Formats: sequence, C-alpha cells, structure tokens
Amino acid sequence: MDSKEQVKKLQQELTQTRALLSNTVDTLQEERLLASTTKNRVVGGYYMMSRQAEKNLRALQGKNPAASLVFSVLREPIFICSNSRPASRRA
Repeated sequence: MDSKEQVKKLQQELTQTRALLSNTVDTLQEERLLASTTKNRVVGGYYMMSRQAEKNLRALQGKNPAASLVFSVLREPIFICSNSRPASRRA
C-alpha cells in the first residue's frame, strides 16, 4: 500500500512539473514573439538599414565630412519605413 501511495505522489508531482514546464515554454514563446515584433523598431516605423551598411556609411562619412550632411538627409527615409516625413524636410 505504501508503494502505491508513493507512485501516486510521484505521478502527481510529474503532472505538476509537466504543467509548469508547459507554462514556462508558453511564456518563453510569448517573450520571443514580443522581442521579434519590437526588434529594430524606431519612432514612426522600422529601422531598415543593415548594420554593415550603417558601418560602411559611417566610414564614408568619416572620410568625406561634406558627404555627412548629404547622407544624413538621404538616410532618414531609408531608416523609417512609414508615410511620415523626415525632420530634415520642409513641410
């Protein structure tokens, strides 16, 4: 009789552990989804330029300071994937 009670207790603990694991997996999935939806997010839209392109652009701006202003104006519509107007453009 003692071993049957012990088996029941272990089965109950296993059921609780599985439920806890399932809940943890669901929570992790929700957090991953939330992280993926907010990744590369900027005000007004999504950040569209790759990191490598950004590094190349910074290097080019460092070599030619006059190009810095031109590229910063050109870069704003690339950064924001929406219908908003960049701050550097006149209304």
